[in-house]
This record gives sequence, structure tokens and C-alpha cells, in this order.
Amino acid sequence: MKISNVQHYKGYHIKIYEQKPDKEWVTWQLLDDQDEAEFPYNAYGQYGYEVSDILGKVLDSDFKAIGDEESCLDNAYSDIDLIIKNRGIYESY
Repeated sequence: MKISNVQHYKGYHIKIYEQKPDKEWVTWQLLDDQDEAEFPYNAYGQYGYEVSDILGKVLDSDFKAIGDEESCLDNAYSDIDLIIKNRGIYESY
């Protein structure tokens, strides 16, 4: 697994990794009609990501069923938005 991209979003760090996908993922990717087969939700895809705070503490990650960097970023942005939203809820108590 190697880092393929690093992004920053709303004060958080996103590291995107390129990884060796599981056989189930590769088989699904090679199908002519992917809608005809069950999606491999628990298989490691070609990419994964970690979201960390400014101190480097990993707050969230996902390494399963992701096939490209753009999907990693979309998921990480959503994770960060949820972290910020939940932080605001906890800070209001």
C-alpha cells in the first residue's frame, strides 16, 4: 500500500492510498455487466483513505470497495462534514 494523494479539507488531512485489491474486487471490475453480479462490499478495492486531525490522529478510514481517488475524496469529505457536525453537537452540551 502506498500513498497516492494527500488533501486538506476544513482543517483535516486526507491520505489516499493505492492498494492491492482483493480477488473478488478484481473479478467484479472485469465483468461485462457489473449490475448482474453482487457488489463486493467487503472486498478491498484499488484505493482507500484515512482522515486525520491536525495532530495526525486517524479519526476515520475506509479501505473497502473503493475503485478510484475521486470516490475516496467524496467519502472523506462526507466523513469530515459529519465529524464537524457531531463535534458541534458535543460542544453544545
